[in-house]
Amino acid sequence: AGGAGDDASGAGGSENGERAIQKATDGLQLFTKLETQTAAIGVIAPPPDIRAIVDKTAQFVARNGPEFEKRILANEQNNNKFNFLNPTDPYHAFYRQKVVEFKEGVAPKALGAGEGVAAAPAGEAGAGEAAG
Repeated sequence: AGGAGDDASGAGGSENGERAIQKATDGLQLFTKLETQTAAIGVIAPPPDIRAIVDKTAQFVARNGPEFEKRILANEQNNNKFNFLNPTDPYHAFYRQKVVEFKEGVAPKALGAGEGVAAAPAGEAGAGEAAG
């Protein structure tokens, strides 16, 4: 009658359950870390199909102002291709950077340039929205 001891023969089920819970918790922490890292690190360029929409939208918003952006948000709220307009979207920083570049005349015409994200630092996205 040697007793259970620390051998895994009797408590295997609960250990597996605890591991599954820990994995799920780690996954949630990973998403949280990625979200904050995205904001801290900077800009993620969207794939070409979304980038075309981002560039064109940024160009129009730079020209027509934040009210135009609000109208797009209202009209396209159920269209996933415009998710970049939401501040929590991974491509939002890229979009904001493009709006600033078009306002300052730094960005090439939409869809005119090759790939690469050159340009101004993304640190002050949205800071200079007053027209001048």
